[in-house]
Amino acid sequence: MTGRGVEITDEDGNVDRMVFTQNECAAWLREFARRLKFEELTKDEALSGLDKAQRLSIQGARVYDYWHALVSEKAKANELLTRNTRHFQGLTENVAWP
Repeated sequence: MTGRGVEITDEDGNVDRMVFTQNECAAWLREFARRLKFEELTKDEALSGLDKAQRLSIQGARVYDYWHALVSEKAKANELLTRNTRHFQGLTENVAWP
């Protein structure tokens, strides 16, 4: 949001990009977070995920993404929304661009 910005459509249907300042981003995220349910992996779930990651040849930065995929599955989410869909290929199903 503070780097590449967010794609927006104005009232005339024109596509543009809005880049947030850090304060605007924090304010928007505070408001948005009120509508979210937060889920976390327990220590044992994270370590079991790491065991499974080795069997699946998931390593490096993909472990971080894999843990996000595991949390998504734990929460029984319909979709995992990300602006980096490529990072989640083969890690979980139902990955979508927001």
